[in-house]
Amino acid sequence: MSQDGFDPVIHPLPRLRICALLEPVRGETFGRVRGLLGFTDATLSKHVRVLIDAGYLEPTNAGRAGRRPVTLRLTRAGRVSFHRHIDALNQLTGTTKEPHP
Repeated sequence: MSQDGFDPVIHPLPRLRICALLEPVRGETFGRVRGLLGFTDATLSKHVRVLIDAGYLEPTNAGRAGRRPVTLRLTRAGRVSFHRHIDALNQLTGTTKEPHP
C-alpha cells in the first residue's frame, strides 16, 4: 500500500469489486461471487489468487466431504486495506468526510 492509501493490489476494478462485494458479509461462495459479478471462473480465480497472496482474502471449504464449495472472505488486513483505498478515492474526488479508523 502506498502512503496516500491507494493499494495497487485492490485498485484494479475486478479486485475492487470483489472486495466491495465481500466487505459487508462474513463470506460468500466462489460460485455466488462469480455470478453476482458476472466473471468467468478463470477471471475470478486469477483475481482471487492475487488477493489471497496479498493476505487480503481467505478461502475456506464448507459442506460435506466430496462436494465442498469454496467460501471467500476478506481478512482483517483486507478490510483495512479496502477501507483505506476507498478513503483515498473519496479524498481524490473530494467526497470524504472522515477516514476509516
